[in-house]
Amino acid sequence: MAEIVERSLRSGQREEFDGDVVLIGQLNDGAEVLAGGSVTVLGRLKGCVHAGRDNGGKSYIIAASFESQQVRIGDRLCTLNSASVEWWKKSVIITLEENEFLFREWKLD
Repeated sequence: MAEIVERSLRSGQREEFDGDVVLIGQLNDGAEVLAGGSVTVLGRLKGCVHAGRDNGGKSYIIAASFESQQVRIGDRLCTLNSASVEWWKKSVIITLEENEFLFREWKLD
């Protein structure tokens, strides 16, 4: 089961769901999406995403434009500095592989 959110989330707003979340809009800085499953952001991901809260990190995060300084999958936290990230402002798929974050380009064509 997935929740589809058809609006952008602003600072201070939070969307929480037990399953997957698809955000059709921007996740702005200071906004949060917390999901028991995977999270897809079909816009800029600038806020905080916590995917896989209920399934031990077997979920993923997809962003059309990755611009966040923090993401979580399961009980793992990844903090980033935009200056050192090659996939900044690019489309990505984020997963956990052997408890390490793996960022891959998400090809939209």
